[in-house]
Amino acid sequence: MTNTHNNTHIQFSQKYNRNIDRPVYYAKSNTVEEEALIDYAVQHFGIREWEMACINSGTHEHAIKLIDTDTGDPLDTAARW
Repeated sequence: MTNTHNNTHIQFSQKYNRNIDRPVYYAKSNTVEEEALIDYAVQHFGIREWEMACINSGTHEHAIKLIDTDTGDPLDTAARW
């Protein structure tokens, strides 16, 4: 699933990660920096608590990934996401 928010030129996507048994959410942009991407992504995906990481993107200058940590299921800290 990929959606683009026209006003800020952000590309949102998500992929299921079997290592952590939950979806990983992505936000990428050439115009919106990582700090602001977090705000847009948590609002877009409806996430209240999260862990995030900045990632490299071959297509965008700024990119982050997030996981929802408010699921009631503990995150395996040894799992790679």
